[in-house]
Amino acid sequence: SNSHNLNTGFLPVSLESHAIVKNVLSFPSKIEYAKELRYKLYRGEAFFVSNSGSGNIMIFKENGKVIDQIGSKNSGYLNDNVKRSKFRSTLGMSFYKNNLYVADSLNNIIRKVDFANDKVSTLVGGYKGNEFSGSQKVNALDVTLSRPTDVVFFPDRDNLIIANSGTNQLLKYNFQTKKVGVVAGNGDVGMRDGKYPDNSLAMTVDMDVYNGKLYFIDQKSGSLRVMDSNYQIKTLIGQGVGKFGYQDGSKREALLNGPTGIFANRNGVYISDSKNHRIRKYEYSRSKIKTIFGKEYGNGLGDREETRFEEPDGLR
Repeated sequence: SNSHNLNTGFLPVSLESHAIVKNVLSFPSKIEYAKELRYKLYRGEAFFVSNSGSGNIMIFKENGKVIDQIGSKNSGYLNDNVKRSKFRSTLGMSFYKNNLYVADSLNNIIRKVDFANDKVSTLVGGYKGNEFSGSQKVNALDVTLSRPTDVVFFPDRDNLIIANSGTNQLLKYNFQTKKVGVVAGNGDVGMRDGKYPDNSLAMTVDMDVYNGKLYFIDQKSGSLRVMDSNYQIKTLIGQGVGKFGYQDGSKREALLNGPTGIFANRNGVYISDSKNHRIRKYEYSRSKIKTIFGKEYGNGLGDREETRFEEPDGLR
C-alpha cells in the first residue's frame, strides 16, 4: 500500500465552478490557504491545491475559479519561473510572506516558489546521499530526502519542519543557518513517544500547527500524534503499527484507517480518515475522537447523514 497512490481528495471550498475544477485536477491531495497572494496582477486570497497526478499546483479563488498554475503540464525536475518549472508528485505546502514551500515528493526535495520574483528554487535536497544520525546538521542542498510529504513552520518562522516519510523522521530546516537536522524519529517504524532519539514514527503524511504544538498523522500506525516546542512527542490516538479500524472514543478504544490529511484549530483536530471514507474530529478537552462527516464509500453531498466521501485526503 503505497501512500503516494493518492486518490481524489476533498476540497473544503465552495466550488461554484465545479466543472472547471473537475477539468484541471488530477488526484488533488493537499490544500494550503493564503490570505494574500501577490502574483503578477493578482492580489488577494488564494487556495493552493497539490495536483499530485500531474505534478503541479493549481491556484484557485474561493469560488473555484482558477487563478493560475504552478509548474508545467509535464512532471520532471526543473527550476525556472513559476509556470515553466517542473515538479513530481507535489504534496504538502506552507505559505508565508508571498513564498510557497512545497514537498516535491517524488523528486525528494523541498522547493520554494517565490511569487514576487517569479522564480522556483530548491530549498532542501541534493544528490550527495548524506544519512542522518544523532545531532548532525547537514547543509540543506547536501541532504538526500526520502519521500517528503509535508512542510510546516515550527516552533517559529525561522524553522521549517519536513515530514521525511521514507525514513520515518521529522527533520528541521533552519532559514538562518541553511542546515538540516533530525528532530524526531530514530528511523524505526514504530509509535514510541518521548524525545529523539528514543521516539519512533511510522510514515508521517500530514502536519498542522496550532497553539504552539505540531499535530501530525502517521499512516502506518493510523495514529494522531503531537509534538511540543521541546520536540517531545505524545500519541493522542492510535494502537500501534498496522492496527487499523473504525472506532470513535478515547485512545484506549479509538481507531483510524489510512489517515491522510489534518487540520488543527481552536475547535479540535480534523482528520481525513481516508480508508474509512470519513472526516473525524479529535477534541482536546475530552481527549476523544468522533466522526463528524461521512458514513460509507460514495460521493453524495448534503448534511452530515447524507455526505459521502471517496478516500478523502487534504483538509484546510
